[in-house]
Amino acid sequence: MEQMQWLPEANPDEYLAARSLLRRYKYMKKAVTGLQQMGTLTLKQQCKLREYADKVANMELAVSLILDPEVRDITDHVFLQGNNRQTAIYKLRWHTERTVDRRIRRGVISVANTLKDWGII
Repeated sequence: MEQMQWLPEANPDEYLAARSLLRRYKYMKKAVTGLQQMGTLTLKQQCKLREYADKVANMELAVSLILDPEVRDITDHVFLQGNNRQTAIYKLRWHTERTVDRRIRRGVISVANTLKDWGII
């Protein structure tokens, strides 16, 4: 009998797609804020506002659903707050660089699995 999985596992392409989305999060968040402040929007701007707002909300929720608090915090720190790897290493200075890198990777995998489960990637 085959064991049932609760969440589908993201494949390497889906992992890269999730990482790409997370890297563009800061830009999309600023674009949403800027477009919302504008009075009238072109049709293309309206489409981008909806697209980016949905992606931003999904990424924020996917990160908040990471169960391991250290992985969730470092994923939030690096991707949602827009800090680089070096600041993450400094923030977790009692851990090795490899441990920080593993936690970042586990965070991206968790986000990728969640987004795959929701049919976004």
